[in-house]
Amino acid sequence: MTQHLTAYTISELAPLIEQGEVRSLEVTQAYLERITTYDPLLVSYATVTEQLALRMAQQADDLQANGTYTGPLHGIPLGLKDLFDVQGVPTTACSPALLDNIAQEDATVVQKLKAGTAVLLGKQTMGEWAMKADNSNPLSGTCRNPWNTDCDPGGSSGGSAVAVAAGLAAASLGTDSGGSTRIPAAFCGIVGFKPTLGRISNRGVIPLSWSLDTAGLFTRSVEDAALLLQQLAGFDPQDPYTSNMPVPDYRSTLKNGVRGWNIAFARAPFLNEDEQLQPDIAEAFEQALHVFERLGARLHEVEPPADSRVRSLNGLLLTCDAAAYHYERLQKQPEAYSDSVRESLTYGAAIASIEYARARHEQTRIRRSMQRFFADYDLLLTPTTPVVSPPLAETQAEKEQRAGLNCFTAAWNLTGLPALTLPCGFSKTGLPIGLQIVGNAWNEPRILCAATAYEQACEWSAQQPALHLPTTQEEEQ
Repeated sequence: MTQHLTAYTISELAPLIEQGEVRSLEVTQAYLERITTYDPLLVSYATVTEQLALRMAQQADDLQANGTYTGPLHGIPLGLKDLFDVQGVPTTACSPALLDNIAQEDATVVQKLKAGTAVLLGKQTMGEWAMKADNSNPLSGTCRNPWNTDCDPGGSSGGSAVAVAAGLAAASLGTDSGGSTRIPAAFCGIVGFKPTLGRISNRGVIPLSWSLDTAGLFTRSVEDAALLLQQLAGFDPQDPYTSNMPVPDYRSTLKNGVRGWNIAFARAPFLNEDEQLQPDIAEAFEQALHVFERLGARLHEVEPPADSRVRSLNGLLLTCDAAAYHYERLQKQPEAYSDSVRESLTYGAAIASIEYARARHEQTRIRRSMQRFFADYDLLLTPTTPVVSPPLAETQAEKEQRAGLNCFTAAWNLTGLPALTLPCGFSKTGLPIGLQIVGNAWNEPRILCAATAYEQACEWSAQQPALHLPTTQEEEQ
């Protein structure tokens, strides 16, 4: 091996396993050892399922020894946000209310991962009930960004992003209702992909918003995102929110390039009057646009139908849906919720039905407008976030700024459109910056193709954080 087993992408590791050059058990043990070493610092796992992972890895090796190889996820160690049910394993949503919640059956996506002979390393930390744009919760402690452990990894799927970025999982699944996959992926310097609403089943996943939730993919390369989506996509008759749409071969067009494409880009329409991009992000975004021009795309600055207003619409729908889901539990166990989550749910329950109905009508109107928009453009480019990863110990101004973290991401939950973030540079302080690529509904192949072209032209995704374990003296402080 030319590098540590935990440094390989799935697309690099899969052929080694298929050809018998490395065993899944060996890879899984390497990941478990790395989790033991670094996760006390990073706090990316709520539950490490060591014995389950070792059994699954051995089963993968036994299958292969008998001539059965099930595909590119065969024997690959993955993680899951602590919203996904795995039979016999706690699903807590990082809330004290669910400490004794042992899943009775697998979520549909977990069934599909097991069918692909993937290995499950454990459940990853998250913002309490997925209600926050950070990764704070009352159970696991502070999750830290591997690029700078004094900085926030973002949320609510922060643990999943940290694990992939730090080499504690080959890939992970999170969820995304307003940016909860793409924001932490951008902050942690990896690929984060929110497919079209209804592309992946949500059965067996604790909801935040029934009308907005989408499974999110965290990977170290665009090709890995295509591999993972291939395994998970498809209609689920047990989930009324999935759509019975054909599933294409996501890898078949990855290398086609973007020459001749009409690609739109936007910055200002998504920002409120008092908001602006950090200079490092603005510069990285301009450089990314130049790369697409060099790749042969025609770029057009636009003001899309979805603009800064969609944040409040998305937030209203999300909060109302969450209040409905939590209503009975909140009445019986108000003490099981943190103050901020309890306040948000109480606010959502008080929103008038007429206001909710108007928001749903506006959502439908904007969705249709975006369909017309993509009749003229192949894709839309935006920054993923307006700022880089903020410090864990925030000033009041930084806390207020956090409210705008989803300014570029929430629109695509409201409209249900697919959106992917991938690294496009680093700030002067060494923190990752994300580029977001948005496409029309069910057009994941085009997004993946453009992302692959950009990734190969720049290779930002190949960079990995250098982890530093604290000394005894630092730990005491």
